[in-house]
Amino acid sequence: MKSTTSDGPAIEETNDAEAETKTEKCCHKPFIFKILQLNLPEINWIILGCLTSIIFGTISPVNSFMKTNSFQ
Repeated sequence: MKSTTSDGPAIEETNDAEAETKTEKCCHKPFIFKILQLNLPEINWIILGCLTSIIFGTISPVNSFMKTNSFQ
């Protein structure tokens, strides 16, 4: 139903495309995923760097733990 004085669309005449664009605007892609997508060609080096950082970061605590337990 449309009023004779109203210029806007009636409630029943709303467009589904408008509703979809409203939901797309509120649910945009987070910025961190855009950055990760730019680094995608170098993912092998990133994974290698993370793994070696974990390995070399655990060497000192493990070595210290082994030395303190060997004197007991």
